[in-house]
Amino acid sequence: MITSIMIDNREPNHIQRADYGCPSVVTVLDSGDVWASCGDSKLLVVERKTPTDLLHSIADNRLFHQCARMKDVSPWCYVVITGQIGVNGSGYAMADGEQTQWRYDAVQGALLSMQEIGVGVLYARGDADFPAAIQRLGKRNRETLRVHPQRGTEFWSHGEAALLALPGIGEDRITAVLKHTGTPAWALSWLTVMSENGVPGIGPGVKKAIRQALKLKENEEIHVLVKEGE
Repeated sequence: MITSIMIDNREPNHIQRADYGCPSVVTVLDSGDVWASCGDSKLLVVERKTPTDLLHSIADNRLFHQCARMKDVSPWCYVVITGQIGVNGSGYAMADGEQTQWRYDAVQGALLSMQEIGVGVLYARGDADFPAAIQRLGKRNRETLRVHPQRGTEFWSHGEAALLALPGIGEDRITAVLKHTGTPAWALSWLTVMSENGVPGIGPGVKKAIRQALKLKENEEIHVLVKEGE
């Protein structure tokens, strides 16, 4: 059960002043809209989304960044959608009663990706049902379940994420580059040296685009300096 609630001060007044059935305080939260402390000493981090805001946050890539920040705070993270996302006869998603430009399958794919990285999804019957939805989450059994997961997860390190931001380096290529170089630092060095080769799919065109993105001059390269005796 929920023992106390913290609510982000950027939430609307009707969310801040709602009755959550326990003591609550309005403050600044680093991630999520509500932090709920439970009697089992677990902390629930909840992001509230209306159907329309959910679609906007997928479009501008906020959603997965928000999920990542929530996961940094607690393993018990949820997005509560205060409304239903439907589908019309043409396959387009319906949000807040109106047709959107989103394909319903694409929205469901984004929600599945979110759940696959460990952020649960719960639907509430509007904002009025949001406090009760928090209580429903608090009453869930969080004891260890002995199961065999169907799909594993592996988080990119900050160094790997930096490499993924480079033009022409996707998830398939980064694996090959790191296998060839060993670390993100050596990978960055290798990717800026035009004379180096050895990784299929990483040719002069890709390296030239990377050098341009990093604003390297023709006579400049990035190297890793190894100090002798260390």
